[in-house]
Amino acid sequence: MFWCCYKRTTFKNNDINDYDFIENIGYGTFGDIKLVLKNNKYYAMKITMKYQPQNANEIKYLKLCNHPNIISLIDVKETDVNYKIILKYYPNGDLFDYSYNNTLDEMCVKKIIFNILLPLKYMQNNKLVHLDLKPENLLLGGKNKFQTVLTDLGCVHKFNKINSLQKLNFIVGTKYYNSPEIKSLSFHSNSDVWNIGLITDILLTQELNFDRDIHDIFNPNVINFILFKLNISEDAKDFISECLIVNPNNRSNIDQLLEHVWLKK
Repeated sequence: MFWCCYKRTTFKNNDINDYDFIENIGYGTFGDIKLVLKNNKYYAMKITMKYQPQNANEIKYLKLCNHPNIISLIDVKETDVNYKIILKYYPNGDLFDYSYNNTLDEMCVKKIIFNILLPLKYMQNNKLVHLDLKPENLLLGGKNKFQTVLTDLGCVHKFNKINSLQKLNFIVGTKYYNSPEIKSLSFHSNSDVWNIGLITDILLTQELNFDRDIHDIFNPNVINFILFKLNISEDAKDFISECLIVNPNNRSNIDQLLEHVWLKK
């Protein structure tokens, strides 16, 4: 594996005023993102408020994580009220927009899911879970349409033990994608796997088939019924079902997903 040899880019003697504002490129719950220019190179500047604990948490893990499929931290500037986080800029947008505007066959989806699993494996090896994994937080890497880059690390948590529930102080992540244990103010080393199942379904069907406002998706019988109706391969259904197991101890882990027959074919 290659994630131990990736090198971050940093500026020397930098000043936030050295960046020229180009345009606003994103708005989120915890900050706005601006396209900026320095030394003829584009960067994304994320401006977040200091009083929100997720923002300091994101900076912490951006500094710690070192993998080519996790967004690169370039620099951080701090004022009395906010953080200005300089990140590598990816001009091709995110997986949500790409999947919304393009119909993907199963071979394409398999390649995308495989690339999403690689940084999650790196995080697992470092006892980290993302806890807000969704297509909007996966940027298109640029080298090819299947390479994704994981971003938005504000909800990352460190776990002490594999296959053990740990308490959350508050619910994190995004409602549609949150695993059953998140709803119960807990997280698990396999929590991100639930999100992988939902993302796989969205990429294959372009539908939100597991909407908890419509279905009791924490009921295994309901999950199986929804999967039964989907017009996808049996191997894809099995892959999703291995992700959407309500008890996280019985859910497949990242290593098992990487070896699943659907990804191997």
